[in-house]
Amino acid sequence: MRSISALLLVGCVLGGTIQPFSWTPNQEYTYKYSTQVLTGIPELNNQFSGVRLTTEVRIQPKHDSTCTLKFENPKFVSYNDEDMELTKDWQPEQRHGKVEEIPRSLKTWLESPFTVFHKKGKVEKIQTENGEPEFIVNIKKALISQVQHDLSKAFESARVQQQSNQIQRQGQQSPLPTFKVQENSILGTCETIYSISKLPEHLAQQFEEEEKQRRSNDHEVRSSEEDEKLCEGKEYFEILKSDNLDNCSERPVYHRTYGMTSKTDGSGSSKPSQSSLTRTIICGSLEDHIIRKSSTENRILINAAGELKQTYVY
Repeated sequence: MRSISALLLVGCVLGGTIQPFSWTPNQEYTYKYSTQVLTGIPELNNQFSGVRLTTEVRIQPKHDSTCTLKFENPKFVSYNDEDMELTKDWQPEQRHGKVEEIPRSLKTWLESPFTVFHKKGKVEKIQTENGEPEFIVNIKKALISQVQHDLSKAFESARVQQQSNQIQRQGQQSPLPTFKVQENSILGTCETIYSISKLPEHLAQQFEEEEKQRRSNDHEVRSSEEDEKLCEGKEYFEILKSDNLDNCSERPVYHRTYGMTSKTDGSGSSKPSQSSLTRTIICGSLEDHIIRKSSTENRILINAAGELKQTYVY
């Protein structure tokens, strides 16, 4: 079985900028957010089952290093289709799926505001309503994991380079850093590897063209020209963030098999393996930027081909 969980944050900031260690107070940020879980065996056919949530998100930063967030107009779509075609972001086409009615009680919990406490780009904790269902809290945690970027080590590296008086040729730029931090997310408290690179102009233009096409396909009211003006004349950067799930101090995943032991043939383990990668496109600079798009793909792979030896206990 292959289970693919894709968390996608599409859209861009409607106003204001994002400072390196905090959101800009007294600005309101609006995003289009979607998250889905799909399960299937692509090697056999293109039939997948799962569920997808799409909603708008409003983020209101305050001067006390907190943000108030709120989901608006949430919609659930369920999938159990054969010959389902997926985009490169693992999104089903619009002709697939069935819109499900959200019970009023769940919708009330989902749309209830919640508060995020952050410091230097790192989320410290979130505060939700008393009695809020755990799976609703996890949906909100997943959103926070998406927008969390701890770039403090990138700035430390830049300061060290400046203090070391390294001589560079005119027009030559030092490579942007790759660094590791311990970061909390819905997957646990794990080592997180950041890699930052500047996008060449032609790739930045390609990104904007793809966004235009996506908005046209989704029939979005907001035009991409408004978003492009926010980034006009600015440089584009790609931030890759991967979780090393083999190096975690806390991990909410537990796996155990009863009555069997795995006898693999060397081609792989029958135990599940999991990976998570976040790709974020920003424009501006690392110190003062606008998020254009951020997406996370979380994959769980299970190799069921290993030979299993049953053990009887009397």
